[in-house]
Amino acid sequence: MNKILIVAYHFPPYSGGSTIRVHNFVKYLPSFDVNPVVLTVEDKYYPTVYRNDQLLDEFDDSVEIFRTGSLEPAAHGFRDKVYGAQERGSADRLLISVLKKAVIPFLIPDREVPWLPCAVRTGTKVARTENIDAVFSTGPPFTAHLVAYVIAKRTQLPLILDYRDDWVGNEYYDWGNPFRRRFQRYLEKRVVRRADKVVCASAESINLFRTKYPNIDNSKYVHISNGFDPAVFGVAKGRTGKKQTTFTRFVYTGSLTPKRTPRYFLEAVKTLAEEQPELADKLLVRFIGYSPLEHQRLVESMELAHLVEFEHNMAPRQVAEVITHETDVCLLFQRQSEGGNTAIPGKLYEYLACRKPILCMADGGATVNLLNELGCSLISPYEGVDDIKRLLEKIVRHYDQLSAEFDWSEETLRRFSRKEQAKQLSALISEVVTG
Repeated sequence: MNKILIVAYHFPPYSGGSTIRVHNFVKYLPSFDVNPVVLTVEDKYYPTVYRNDQLLDEFDDSVEIFRTGSLEPAAHGFRDKVYGAQERGSADRLLISVLKKAVIPFLIPDREVPWLPCAVRTGTKVARTENIDAVFSTGPPFTAHLVAYVIAKRTQLPLILDYRDDWVGNEYYDWGNPFRRRFQRYLEKRVVRRADKVVCASAESINLFRTKYPNIDNSKYVHISNGFDPAVFGVAKGRTGKKQTTFTRFVYTGSLTPKRTPRYFLEAVKTLAEEQPELADKLLVRFIGYSPLEHQRLVESMELAHLVEFEHNMAPRQVAEVITHETDVCLLFQRQSEGGNTAIPGKLYEYLACRKPILCMADGGATVNLLNELGCSLISPYEGVDDIKRLLEKIVRHYDQLSAEFDWSEETLRRFSRKEQAKQLSALISEVVTG
């Protein structure tokens, strides 16, 4: 059995989107003769809005988790205010403003870099005492890649980097600072050159790497997509066709952020309500997961509170239950400014597993490419209010016909199973370990 050290800043009980991929790798790798040992940070550094202790119950008893301290301050609710999930007082607003302007720009590669010295010290010790065969890191945050790089260099172990999102070349991490941009490129090129394999979540991400670093061996790059957990979502059967209610229930699962705003979708709903109230009365919208207070206030200001609900984070099995039995249309927002050229949200694959129509608002990129490949037609520009309104009307009027478009075959869905992806990763680990 190969023993691998997995470096992940975010890990259960943290339940944000950044843990889903690594959580499922750790969950399924033991089934394929890989024993994962996890290096992560103490959970006191996570914002409380993302906590879900149940996720830890899904791991094999053989999985060891080493949690370290960090030089950053513990969250203690402050990060909930940073994320906009709690009200901010005047002192909070002043402190957040100072941090954004005077501190965070100097934290390279990201604001989690204070974890690096603690993680390297503990990780190096674990690698030597636990007979580790290879080091694997997942990012963002890309501090995890730097930690893994140093540990692998100190111990002369093989290194695998996992990119859920791109680092250099990703608009989301480009702050327009030339020095920061050059330094980040230097760091990434160094860790990628040292890595034995670089795993990317989309083919578009691999193409970006080949463009950025043409002198690095292309055989390093491997595509393992995101997917759905078959133990949680399964593959729904017979869920398409006629709705069980007179309403069309639109559901978004996952985090919204100030940038990932539902404003344009809501404006389309409001316009439809004004122009065709008989249709709008048949709409219900649910946002399930973290959402800043500003989005909730936006709904109130638009006088849409009777049509739109906000709910807290749910456990994965609850999310699966909602999508499968309480949803008619799944919502997807993907901005270019959040890495949309190469990133595909993990929730997309969960929507696919439940065989529900997907209304996607995105300006091209990897997500749109995949949906086009699968034959999905419910796609509009992110800020295309008129296009979104047209699709809403089409969905409400012709749902039964449209739903057949999303009745995927089991063969199509099998390639997106997290268990299948863990199998691919185990083969890759075996390859780098055996040389």
